[in-house]
Amino acid sequence: MRLSRRIYFLTVVLFSVAFLLVTTALFAADQWTIAAGEMAARILAHHSSQGPMLLTVRNISSLGEEDVSSIRRQLRVQLRSRGARLTAGRPAHITVQVTLSENAGGYIWVADIRAGSTHDVGMMNVARPVLTQFHPVAEPLSIRKTRFYEQAEPMLDVVPIDRTASSPEGAAILALVLGLDSVSLYEKTDQAAKDGPPWKLRQSVPVPLFRPLTRDPRGRLVVSPDNSFNAYLSGEVCAGTLEPTLKLDCHESDEPWPAVAGGAPGAGAYFNADRNFFDGRIRSQDARALMASPFYSAAFLPLKTGALWLTAGLDGRMQWFNSNMDSMGIFDGWGSNVAAVQTACPEGWQALATQPGDFTSPDAVQAVDIVNRKGVPASVPVDFAGPVTELWPLADATSAMAISHNLKTSNYEAFRLSVTCGQ
Repeated sequence: MRLSRRIYFLTVVLFSVAFLLVTTALFAADQWTIAAGEMAARILAHHSSQGPMLLTVRNISSLGEEDVSSIRRQLRVQLRSRGARLTAGRPAHITVQVTLSENAGGYIWVADIRAGSTHDVGMMNVARPVLTQFHPVAEPLSIRKTRFYEQAEPMLDVVPIDRTASSPEGAAILALVLGLDSVSLYEKTDQAAKDGPPWKLRQSVPVPLFRPLTRDPRGRLVVSPDNSFNAYLSGEVCAGTLEPTLKLDCHESDEPWPAVAGGAPGAGAYFNADRNFFDGRIRSQDARALMASPFYSAAFLPLKTGALWLTAGLDGRMQWFNSNMDSMGIFDGWGSNVAAVQTACPEGWQALATQPGDFTSPDAVQAVDIVNRKGVPASVPVDFAGPVTELWPLADATSAMAISHNLKTSNYEAFRLSVTCGQ
C-alpha cells in the first residue's frame, strides 16, 4: 500500500472518530431527556422545590459510565428547569438518591427522597434504547462465508474432516454429519462434483435415543486428530471412530459438552437434557466450576486486554463476564448463537453472533465488539436465507460452522465462517 493511501485512510478514520464522539454525546443526551424529565416530575411531586436539594446517582445496572454521566446531567437540568435548587456542598433540605437498576424487561430508576423525618420513594420503568450506533474500527473486519454442505434433513452439527481419503474416484474430502438419529460420513471428489451430486454417503450409523427428542433438538460433534470423535446429544454421549469403519457406542450421560467456547481447550458446559439450553454450569479450561444464568450458547475469548466469556441468555440478552465469571455487563440487540474464532487481527480473537429473530425469518451473523459495556457491530453482517440454528466453533478455532435452515429451498445448509482484517 502506498504512503498517500495510508495518509488518506488515517485522515478518514480520525474524522470518523471525531464525528462519532460528537454525535454519540448528542445521542446520549437526547435519549435520556424524556426519562429524566419524568423522573424529575415524580421527585418534585413528593416534595416542592423549596429549599436546597442534594442529588446523587448510583448505578447498579449494565449502563456504561457515559450513559450514567448523561443521565446525571439530564436529571440536574430537568430538576433545575422545574425550579429545584440543587446544591453540592451546603446542607440540603432534601436529599435524593436515584438508583439505576434493571431487570429482564428494561431499566428501573428508583428515587429515594428524604426531607427531615419524611421518606418517599419514586419508581419508574425506562425502556432500553435500540442499539443503532456503529463502532468504527481502524482495521475493518470482514466475515468470509463458504458453503460447505447441505441436505434436506435436519442436521445438528457438521465437522469437516481435514484430510484426504482414498476413493475409487480419486482423492476425496470428508464431512461428518450429526442428524437427529444418526451420524453419517460423506465424501466429495472432484469427479463426483462434475458428474453428479457433490457429496456421496460413505457410511452411516444410527444413534440410539435414550429419551424422546425435544421440540428443538441440539447436538455437538467433536473430532480428534486420531480419527476418533464424540457426539453429544440431550442426556447422552457417543464415542465413535472413523476408520476402518464408522462405529458408534452411546450411553446415557450428564457430561459437559466440550468445545462450547473457542479458545478454552478442556472447557465445557452442562446441557439441560429435557430442554434446549445449557443450565448455567461451566467447567473452565483449568477445571474450575463456574456459574452463570442458563444460556443457549457461550464463547470464551482470551483477549490480550483480558479474557472474557459471552453467554446468550434465555431472556434474549447477551451477558459478558471476566475469567472468574464476575458479571461485567448485559446488553441487547443480538441473537441466541455466539461463538469465538481465532484471527490474525491485533486482539487475536473475535466473537461472532447471530441477529435477533425467530425460526420464521432470515438471519445474519456479525462480528461483535464490547465498547462501553455494550455489544456493538464490528463488521458488515453476512446474510442467511433462513434462521441460523447452530453456530459452533471448529476444533482449531480458526473458523466456525453455521447451520441454517433455508426458508426458500427447505434444505439445511452448513457454512464455514472465518474472520479477516483490513480491506
